[in-house]
Amino acid sequence: MTRLACLLRRNPARRRTDCPDRRRSGPVGRAGAPTAAGSRECLPGRAASARLGRFLLILALLSAAAAAESDPAAEVPPPFTATYSVDHGVLEVGKTHVEFRRPTPGRYHYRSHSYTVGVADLFYGDEVRERSDGVVDGSGLRPLVYRYRRTGSREREGELRFHWEDGEVVNDVGGHPWHMDIPRTAKDRVVGSVQLMTDLARGERSLVYHVADGGWLRTYRFKVKGEGEVDTGLGSFHALKVVRKEEDGNSRTVLWCAPSLHYLAVRIEHHDREEGDYTMELEKLEGLGQTGKVEGRRKSRN
Repeated sequence: MTRLACLLRRNPARRRTDCPDRRRSGPVGRAGAPTAAGSRECLPGRAASARLGRFLLILALLSAAAAAESDPAAEVPPPFTATYSVDHGVLEVGKTHVEFRRPTPGRYHYRSHSYTVGVADLFYGDEVRERSDGVVDGSGLRPLVYRYRRTGSREREGELRFHWEDGEVVNDVGGHPWHMDIPRTAKDRVVGSVQLMTDLARGERSLVYHVADGGWLRTYRFKVKGEGEVDTGLGSFHALKVVRKEEDGNSRTVLWCAPSLHYLAVRIEHHDREEGDYTMELEKLEGLGQTGKVEGRRKSRN
């Protein structure tokens, strides 16, 4: 795990190191973010990410809820690319670039690239690349393959292969695969932002998501708790306030999702008693009804 990744962890003493190489129906590891109970993983994401990766994860955590009765393919957002800045207090520490494509009917590609910048890059110099390829069917976005690769202070690669006919996912890290049972609504950790956009467009306001995340099956709960105007480098947006609070009460995440951008998150705020405050803010966008590429000016930080 990189030093910057260490900053992402609430309590390094709680990290798992016993990744088993066998079938388990329960948690056997995980990739990159705190669980609802605050446990940690030992898989692609365990090494997974710099602090900026935490916010990529916040997008990615929002994986699929239950299937809707309407046609999900008709409600999935159009293709887009977006770039976010990640700040810790007054310092910009990283960027995340995401890309969503629909190459053929019934298929999707999702890519993300997170990397350190500024002082953080001088000390850590890490990059995290993730991708999800899958189908759009009756359960929404259904992943087939998720891949993770980190470069920098430590190298790490991992892959999750979803076998829906068997109701399982194969977690493969370092050439040592093992299996985990999953429900039909499970998703990987990076396609969740698009699923959230779809669910909000359907009128969902209380959201429960199940995430197959490198060997752990996680449940995350979000609730819409109002709306308001949000100022970003791209201008002001009217947005829904979507809140997630961890069960231990030590941290809280607020996503501001703009209806005018098909409910894309334009700003994400993470508040943690131990780690401080982090902000992820949209600074570039192409697609979602925009004409050409829209690039804003970075706001000054006081």
